[in-house]
Amino acid sequence: MIASVSELLVTSSVLILALLVLRQLLRGRISRRLQYSLWGLAALRLLLPFSLPAGSSVMNLPSARRVEAVITGQTVRVQAGGTAVPGPAAAGTGAAAASEGVSVLPVLWLAGVLAAAVWFLFVNLRFARQLRAARRPMAADGSLPVYRVSGLSSPCLFGLLRPAVYVPTEVTGDPAMLRHILVHEESHWRQRDHIWALVRAVCLCLYWFDPLVWAAAAASREDCERACDERAVRVLGEPERIAYGHTLVAVVRRMRGPVYPGCTATTMSAGRNSLQRRIALIVSGTRTRIWAAAALAVCAAVLIGCTFTGRKADPQQALDELENSIAFDGTAITFTLPE
Repeated sequence: MIASVSELLVTSSVLILALLVLRQLLRGRISRRLQYSLWGLAALRLLLPFSLPAGSSVMNLPSARRVEAVITGQTVRVQAGGTAVPGPAAAGTGAAAASEGVSVLPVLWLAGVLAAAVWFLFVNLRFARQLRAARRPMAADGSLPVYRVSGLSSPCLFGLLRPAVYVPTEVTGDPAMLRHILVHEESHWRQRDHIWALVRAVCLCLYWFDPLVWAAAAASREDCERACDERAVRVLGEPERIAYGHTLVAVVRRMRGPVYPGCTATTMSAGRNSLQRRIALIVSGTRTRIWAAAALAVCAAVLIGCTFTGRKADPQQALDELENSIAFDGTAITFTLPE
């Protein structure tokens, strides 16, 4: 069945919070590629508006129902004489629009979606134009075309239909560094990170108002780089593990200017704390422990059962919710209509 907006918001929030907690608990105990793949669950929950009624759903919890009531604004106020009018949750700033049969919230949401989409489109089209104007083809081994770009802040993989690798001209004089960069960016391509970057952008456009979605996007992008580091080290071989770490540090130090916010390019950029964690993981390496993989599988199954499902229909429960929500303030009766 089609999930309501409030149901998507509640279930996706629970799922993202759980994934953020798992990310901390299992750090260093599972491979970075496996950790990165977990964010696919969040993307599916955010983009697929479907759920099956089940008793295991978080929507059956009283706290989830209270949050849903606040989101939907289903409180009804009955004045003296028996007239029913929208209550505080449904009135407020949107009262005038509601009186005309139009809710202000969908209009605000759509305006935010359009603004975010225009911003992402503008940033990426501008970046693409700058790359085309300054790029020069390079001869390199690999599955992708490679270009050198003068003044580029960071090596990157960019392009949805025709992805290519772009490297700063300054690093092309160091063969070892260039090889590490090309392996890193080709690892992004093999992980289809240029596509996942677009998926993140779509999620951010649709849920521009939700800070948890922005937190999930930031964490997934960081996990994307760690997974790519892991794949690159495997391709390069153990003897080049430390040298690859030196390349990463050198590339970040050579960066000039900020990374384009909202750009879907996969860059080697990193903040100071993030870089320290990446270098530590590159040096130490990570292998998935059997008990951690088993625990992760159980947690993933539980999360799917709790967040990809909706409230189980129960007429008696609906009547109980209605009865428990009735309140009288001396002048009017208020109650919340169960969904």
